[in-house]
Amino acid sequence: MSKEEIWAPIPSFPGYAASSNGNIKSLERIGGSSTQKRKVHEKILKKSISKTISGKINSELVTLSINGKRTVIQVHRLVLMAFVGMPHDKMDGCHNDGNPLNNHLSNLRWDTRKSNMHDKISHGTMTYRTRPVEIELSIEDIYIIRGYRKRHKVCYLLSKVYGVPERRIRAIRARKIWGHLPEI
Repeated sequence: MSKEEIWAPIPSFPGYAASSNGNIKSLERIGGSSTQKRKVHEKILKKSISKTISGKINSELVTLSINGKRTVIQVHRLVLMAFVGMPHDKMDGCHNDGNPLNNHLSNLRWDTRKSNMHDKISHGTMTYRTRPVEIELSIEDIYIIRGYRKRHKVCYLLSKVYGVPERRIRAIRARKIWGHLPEI
């Protein structure tokens, strides 16, 4: 494995480059929103780590800004885009050794989702649902949940009463789920 760090521009992300060692940097340029332009200095970007529900490390992420709009994207995908090219439809960025923090070019490849899932199983990095199956709600429950006025902590309290995540209660109230039911 070569320790020399080689940089290449990232297609679709002008002003950014990826290294063969898995680093991402912002190149010196004039950037910002369409109304506020400013000089952006070259710097290596700080990475964050995403984790699964069970707490396993999933991947490294960076935030890129294009025309004032921020995009969070996985580091391994950016390295592959810069050195291998853009992915074909529905291709995953795969880690050959199963370590999501090893974003060195020699450890990465584009491959199918099926192949990536086989890799995860063989590496022992496949995550499975660890939460119990959520309780089903009846149509009556949906109408009761929708009927509550907006009050402090009402979604939290309803989630405890019905045994479902608070985000599910919010989605029901916003009609993002169960939206097909008419108002009464």
